Amino acid sequence: MTALCCGGGARAQTVDHVFIVVIDGLRADEGFSDPEQPLLAPLVEDLTPHGSLLTQFEIRDQTHTLPSHQSLVTGNYSDFPNFWPDATRTHFAPRTPTLFEAYRLGTGAAEEACWIVSNTPLAGHDLVSSAMPGYGSTLAASRLYDPENIEEDEWVWDQIEGILADHEVGLMLINVSEVDRKAHELDWEAYTGNATDAAAAIAALWERLQADADYRDRTALLVTTDHGRHLLDVEDKWVSHGCSCRGCRRSFLLAVGPGIREGLVSEEFYSSLDLAPTVAHLLGLPFPYHRGRVLTEILTDGDDVPPGPGSHFEPSLAGDGSLAVKLSEWQDPAVADADGGQRVVVELSEDQGESWTAHLTEPGPAIQRSPAAWTDGDVVVVGWVELAAGGEPWTVRLRRLAPEDDDWVEVLAEPMLGASSPVGNLVLTTDHDGVLWLFENNSLNERVRIWTSDDRGDSWSIDWTDHAYEL
Repeated sequence: MTALCCGGGARAQTVDHVFIVVIDGLRADEGFSDPEQPLLAPLVEDLTPHGSLLTQFEIRDQTHTLPSHQSLVTGNYSDFPNFWPDATRTHFAPRTPTLFEAYRLGTGAAEEACWIVSNTPLAGHDLVSSAMPGYGSTLAASRLYDPENIEEDEWVWDQIEGILADHEVGLMLINVSEVDRKAHELDWEAYTGNATDAAAAIAALWERLQADADYRDRTALLVTTDHGRHLLDVEDKWVSHGCSCRGCRRSFLLAVGPGIREGLVSEEFYSSLDLAPTVAHLLGLPFPYHRGRVLTEILTDGDDVPPGPGSHFEPSLAGDGSLAVKLSEWQDPAVADADGGQRVVVELSEDQGESWTAHLTEPGPAIQRSPAAWTDGDVVVVGWVELAAGGEPWTVRLRRLAPEDDDWVEVLAEPMLGASSPVGNLVLTTDHDGVLWLFENNSLNERVRIWTSDDRGDSWSIDWTDHAYEL
């Protein structure tokens, strides 16, 4: 991922400590969505009245544990698949800074002030630090997990108690994974039972923090999940996850603590990418390079807080002769996704890049990503991957501008091949015979589809579809 500009200066600090709890793999329908569902009753009864609850906190990344956790702590999409750590793989560090690095850089705190505690290696591995220059392993978090011995959730809570007894924690990410594991084992009673147990343990953690003078009235707690589970009309149903169905993508966020609005329950759509910049705001930390925005809606001072700087991402350029085409993803944190807060901007230049004119910036109720462009100096073809805010599936769209056209004409709108995440890439190019090629890659599903056009992008046909590689 490339950002053309970034931002995130220090802000007024609201809290000194933040605890983020992820109930791994809990579908929102079994969480807060159903008022008749008692699974998270301890949170509903004890915490929700004193905080803010977002019931449409959407997973905007892959609906798998590792990439979703990376997006939660960086505010960016992850382009890595959900690999288990073993001797054959490399370290998949995030490309942009994590909250842990931002905390240690901004406060000068030692490693023991930041923690990842988990009973799944997918939540603890590759999250402690990023590959961003100026950050990295010298600002890493501490972590506790045992990849050789996957423990029950009770182990996690025991470890946390030990850490709190020995260290003052500034930032902690907690993952409890039994809910997800029991669902994969087709054990409905254990899946739902562990969700209730996790809710009770989270409520007990909050009570314990409020009883401690070091944390009382100085601590924020945020509770969410990394992914849901398939809806009943999807193969494998609740047992599995990983696609873009609403069951997999729909999450929730419960936030409580100083600076958090009390009694707010919102069904508006929000993004999981928003968690990291919101936590950074609560802690008063500089946090550049993220795509998310500060969730001003849940803050007591939210009306006076800028949601974020906005920025351009993933630039794409094409040119031929005197005509040049520039595309980029534009994110405006002050605009809702449904109103065009994340869209592709197209600009044209007829003076070799000296000046640019906006040509296609339609806001549309969609998230637009992965821009691609082609021109022969006369005809222009641009494309992107699009997702309607709160809907699915991901769609590949191409628009064409030619001298005979008064405006851009849509020439392709097809569901992305096996799409289950926004981690897709488009490439437009031509061969020696003048045939225009569109390469569509969904890196999560290891799927590639190739389209061709022999009339300069006016019509398209599928040339090849296959698994291009195996991981």
